[in-house]
Amino acid sequence: MKKFVILLLSFLLAAVLLLSGCETAPDGCAHELTDHSWQASLESGATVSLDFSGEYACLKIQSGDEAVKISGKYLAGESELVIFMPEIYQNYGFEYTPRGNFLDLSYEGKTITLKKS
Repeated sequence: MKKFVILLLSFLLAAVLLLSGCETAPDGCAHELTDHSWQASLESGATVSLDFSGEYACLKIQSGDEAVKISGKYLAGESELVIFMPEIYQNYGFEYTPRGNFLDLSYEGKTITLKKS
């Protein structure tokens, strides 16, 4: 009976890890987030990109000739990304969920899906 319970628990643990959406990397989801660049093209023609370089992150939204850039040092947890912009005394916090080649990025209740590039 004990072998059956251990086997069942092992199977459930493996299933949870496979279905969690995160690679089984040492740093978990944060590692998956920061090891890649992410992009999206919106129906309106705007583009969104999220890039990481060392300890800096850059989120850029481009629509025609207009562009907004949020860039600076960042902290990434298992489900939240914060980009610090000390020059304007502002921090931006985003929730994120990696799903294989896709990333759901949320800010103030709005979510956009980016693709790994």
